[in-house]
Amino acid sequence: MKKLFAGLAVAVLLTILTSIALLNEGKAESDELTILMKQALSEEIYNAIAEGRYDISVPLLKVYSSRGNAEADFLLGNSYYYGTGVEEDIAKALEYYDASARAGYFQAQGELGMIYFNAGHYDEAYPLLLIASQRGMRVTALRLSHMFSEGLGVPKDARAAQCWARMAAKIVDGKRVSC
Repeated sequence: MKKLFAGLAVAVLLTILTSIALLNEGKAESDELTILMKQALSEEIYNAIAEGRYDISVPLLKVYSSRGNAEADFLLGNSYYYGTGVEEDIAKALEYYDASARAGYFQAQGELGMIYFNAGHYDEAYPLLLIASQRGMRVTALRLSHMFSEGLGVPKDARAAQCWARMAAKIVDGKRVSC
């Protein structure tokens, strides 16, 4: 079974790399390949990540990222931030998170907001945490509650702190919320 999966993953990788080579030679439609790369990531990538097969997932993620896939940027940010499948490189992680966040990927906005918060950059953290919280990230709503409670980058506001704490408690399965 493992050999079959490995063979399938290699075939997918070769297909993508061949498509890119053809694109570079002008033998494939660039618009079609770009659309393909911006679509949802393949199940093979998620399986490879879950199984720790970063030798498969990281190259595929880089291909998707090069074509503007925000989810791939986010996952590469995770890889570089935690050193999974690549050497830990916080600067690269921040670049990938930033690209993903700028593309509107709210999980990246939340992760980047948390990094800024933990570094004490509250003014940069706040807008990112707000977006992620409104999109249903519980941990970022809790962080907003803390910011308002302590006046970290925002005016100290007990009502807002309580509101975000209540919103965090109400977040279920990423449903949108707001205070």
